[in-house]
Amino acid sequence: MGLTWELTEARSDPELERGLFGAPQPSAASRPEPAPVYVHTELRRAGVTLELLHLEYLQAHPGGYRYTANCDRYRARRKKRGVWMRQVHRAGDKSFVDYSGKRPSLTMHRQASVYTSSCSSASWPRAAIGAEATQTQRIPDFIGSHVRMFA
Repeated sequence: MGLTWELTEARSDPELERGLFGAPQPSAASRPEPAPVYVHTELRRAGVTLELLHLEYLQAHPGGYRYTANCDRYRARRKKRGVWMRQVHRAGDKSFVDYSGKRPSLTMHRQASVYTSSCSSASWPRAAIGAEATQTQRIPDFIGSHVRMFA
């Protein structure tokens, strides 16, 4: 930094520290925490990532946590909270169906809707998970997918 003994003796210790190491960073206690419920809810949306949410957080709080610390804190909260829900049911008793959030392209100008189904399958010899591409999510396609699933 081009400092000589004469220049350093003329400065106080705090001035030298700021010159050598920059301004002190805010302590972790003074940094705002990302809203865990908001982050968890937003991550359910298609295309939303922790990185995108972190960039939004930094826009609102420029002195906030950096990306790695932010991810570590989110994962620790999630692990601590336990977000699991156990569903107990008899094999073949229920079927869960929905359209996936992503729509793959059938051709250059047409997209497909992907109908997915899963059944409780403890005693089924074959995999009880299926998927089918339909042109729309309208009632005729939805009912047709159900009929083919039960067949």
